[in-house]
This record gives sequence, C-alpha cells and structure tokens, in this order.
Amino acid sequence: MKPRYSFVCMRARNLHKNIMHPPAPVYDIARTVARVVYTNEPVIRDAACFYLYEHKDPCIFINMYANENRIHYSIAHEVAHIVLDHFEILKKYAQKLGIPINDKLFFWCDVPKIKPLLNALEREAEIFAAELLMPIKWLDKPRNKNDFENLRDSLGVSNQALIYRLDETGIIPRTVIKRILNGQQVGVRTPW
Repeated sequence: MKPRYSFVCMRARNLHKNIMHPPAPVYDIARTVARVVYTNEPVIRDAACFYLYEHKDPCIFINMYANENRIHYSIAHEVAHIVLDHFEILKKYAQKLGIPINDKLFFWCDVPKIKPLLNALEREAEIFAAELLMPIKWLDKPRNKNDFENLRDSLGVSNQALIYRLDETGIIPRTVIKRILNGQQVGVRTPW
C-alpha cells in the first residue's frame, strides 16, 4: 500500500479549515478524537496512541516532560492514526493474514508481516501532522535565522519539522535553510 496523500491532506485540512492563524490547537483536536492522558512514563518519549479494539477506544498518552514543540508534532501524528482509521486498517490486514488480534496491549511493530503496511501508515501520519500543523497557507520563505525562528515559534513546531516541511513543499531547500541557520549569507546567487 502506498500512502494516500490526497486523502490524508484533505482530512488534515478539514480539521484546520476554520483556523485563521497558527498555531493549530493540537491539544483540543486530540481531545475531540481520543482520551488524552498525561504521563511521566519513560517508555512514552513524546506521545503514543493505544487502541482498545473491543471498545473502539483510542487513547493518546503524552509525556508531560517532553519538549513542547516536539510534542505538538507527535500529538498530530497520533491523531492521524485515529482519524485515518489506521487501527482498523491494520486489524483487517492482520485478519486477512490470519494473525489473531486480542484486546490486550498490542504492538504492531512486533509483527514482521505487517511491516510494509505499517511503513505506509506511518508515512501517512507524518504527512497528516505536517499538513495539520504547517499548512502551506501559513508558510513563508525565511530570509534569515530570525525569520526562521519566528515562523517556527508561531507554528509551534521543532526546527527539524519546519526544515523538512519547507523542503518537502518546495518553498526552500533544506541545504539553504541549514546555511541560514548557520548564519551564512544567502541571496542573489542562491537558486531560490
């Protein structure tokens, strides 16, 4: 299965269509689709989503000590798994392969036969998170380090997430952003 790019972007846009300016209210969005639990468990690096199949009950666990900007992206990623029905897609695929699923804690990454599908669904969650938190309508081309930091802070995302999104959308190449962040001059002779 390949990631469903158009479908994923449409679902993310539906969640932020009435939001006029950043940041996206990712905590509020998460609370509309799942129970949200704050934890200090070291196993939960940023955020993780668990799903009780019997009750169709998603729960997002958030590490209360994680970096705030990383957490926004992680929460959006976990919301994606819920709104894109990834848990049901995985369950149906597992049933097709004859893999029994019970309602106990179940880690899909431990099932080798599921890996190709899991990779596609993880990519969908990444696409969704980027579109939800950093829609093109909110992105500008940073001209210097200060512009980049202001954009990052207004979106509530990490450097890494913003660098990847600006590059992926074709707004500005990653190599140019890294030069900007290192304080190097970019300008007339730069291909952007």
